[in-house]
Amino acid sequence: MEKNTDLDIISHLKPSKIVKIMKDPEASAKAVHLIYTTDAETDGITHRKR
Repeated sequence: MEKNTDLDIISHLKPSKIVKIMKDPEASAKAVHLIYTTDAETDGITHRKR
């Protein structure tokens, strides 16, 4: 399987679309086939004082 480079992934996007999604992290992730998550969606790692 051939690995896609960043340029290959975004080369199909119009410049105006690239500028628009740069300001939206969720849209940016979707454009390069990633899943956007935030820390609020999961508990993650927490520290407890002993």
